[in-house]
Amino acid sequence: MELYGASETDLRAVATRARERAVQTLGNLTILSSGLNSAQSNYGWEQKRPELMKHSLLPLNQSLLELDRWNEEAIQKRGAELFARALEIWPR
Repeated sequence: MELYGASETDLRAVATRARERAVQTLGNLTILSSGLNSAQSNYGWEQKRPELMKHSLLPLNQSLLELDRWNEEAIQKRGAELFARALEIWPR
């Protein structure tokens, strides 16, 4: 499918665009070693989550253990949580 040439009503294109936008937000970011990041980058959540938990002790990543799914909704929710934590640490 040619994503950017697809109709605005093409549901697959709409879903793909939403996923691409979510990937580039605060909620989808974390800190990993470059080796772990490279090794896991193209895997699904079912494969990534156990490896992330095995190799990361950062509190930032520990809440991810509770998530069964990693989708746009989870990314948005985590982004809001991270932003709220950042405001507590660095108040305006």
